[in-house]
Amino acid sequence: MMESITRFLEDRLHLNVNAEKIAVAPVWERKFLGYRLLHTGKLGFAPRSITKFRERIRQITSWNHAASLAAINDEVNTFAAG
Repeated sequence: MMESITRFLEDRLHLNVNAEKIAVAPVWERKFLGYRLLHTGKLGFAPRSITKFRERIRQITSWNHAASLAAINDEVNTFAAG
């Protein structure tokens, strides 16, 4: 089935298919642009996205980050919002 779909995408739609990234798996096991579908059908964040978000917040709020509390608060709010 995947071979048929890949052939259709490449031949008819002229799209490049990256064989390393494609897989057949339940939808809640795959991620797309940092998101995944949960068992309930709702959209959730991919685990790696959550990890990267937490690491960045820890970096901003570390004691080695030389800035005032107000500046750190502004930076966290800007990062979290955007």
